[in-house]
Amino acid sequence: RLVGLTFETGSATVSAAQRPLLEKVQQAAAVFPRSQIVIEGHTDSYGNDDTNMRLSQQRAEAVSAYLATELGVPAFRMSAVGYGETRPIANNETAQGRERNRRIDIRIEPQLE
Repeated sequence: RLVGLTFETGSATVSAAQRPLLEKVQQAAAVFPRSQIVIEGHTDSYGNDDTNMRLSQQRAEAVSAYLATELGVPAFRMSAVGYGETRPIANNETAQGRERNRRIDIRIEPQLE
């Protein structure tokens, strides 16, 4: 799991402060050049389901775009999917839990020959 790539409430903006973390994703993708990269967006439970689903998709797409345009990861290797609030990893009743749930998970799936 990618730890530390979180978003402000209601935001899908990738900040410059997140670049070092995304550079690690770039490096891992380079180790597995034939892999597919799945970028999963998540939200906390505040807001309605439709809004959270859209926001999580926007977050995943923003990370994918950043990896492609800023770090040169080929776009055809990436897919972005939003899960809204359906896969929490922390309690949404606390500020810390909500912050942890506003996240991106990235999976690098090696292609078998």
